[in-house]
Amino acid sequence: MALQYEHISLKRVVVEANLWPPVEEIPHGTLSRLFGLVNEDEIFSACELRASGASFRGEYWTYDIDGSTVRIRCFGYRDRPTLYARIRKLLDETRSIAPSRRVAFYTQEVRVFADVPEGGKRDVGDVVQKKLLRSVKLEDRESLPGLDGAGLSLVGSTDEYAWHADLDPADDDFLSLFAGISFYREPEPPRPGSDLDAIEEQVKVACGFVEGALKDFSAKFFT
Repeated sequence: MALQYEHISLKRVVVEANLWPPVEEIPHGTLSRLFGLVNEDEIFSACELRASGASFRGEYWTYDIDGSTVRIRCFGYRDRPTLYARIRKLLDETRSIAPSRRVAFYTQEVRVFADVPEGGKRDVGDVVQKKLLRSVKLEDRESLPGLDGAGLSLVGSTDEYAWHADLDPADDDFLSLFAGISFYREPEPPRPGSDLDAIEEQVKVACGFVEGALKDFSAKFFT
């Protein structure tokens, strides 16, 4: 059998966004009110408040904030339009931490993780290792104590972003595809409204990169 690239599935999407301008001091009580705003439909089951920020945790979503950065993680969410809409909503409601200022966002990095299942009974780790290390003699591999696997790391850039990617065996049954994409900042500061349009498009680009170019490359390399 072979790796089933037609059944690729996103496992995690991480959006790390910077606030502009940074909020140097978050007023007392603001973060507890923020939790109420972002959790109207109870996607979070735990809330940790700190003097400098907060963390909200749920089954499919996590949210971390301080005065300069918001990090949103989504796990195993297959409904793509809802994914994009949820990220927009969380960022938009984050503006409430500084109601007297026009807070906007720009991305630090968007990270996307996906799995490709093995269609048979092969050990994916063995498949990857044999492909990558076939030109390395067994006695040469022994210089690395306990070596039991291998993976492939790639880097590149376009006119719009720089990227790094990994192809690794997730376990015996899956090949893991990962990409982290850093978009170049615009010369002008971000503005509320258009900032979320830009971030949504960047999330789409990152997901498309993993499900498109990276998957296609991997399919030619690991079969």
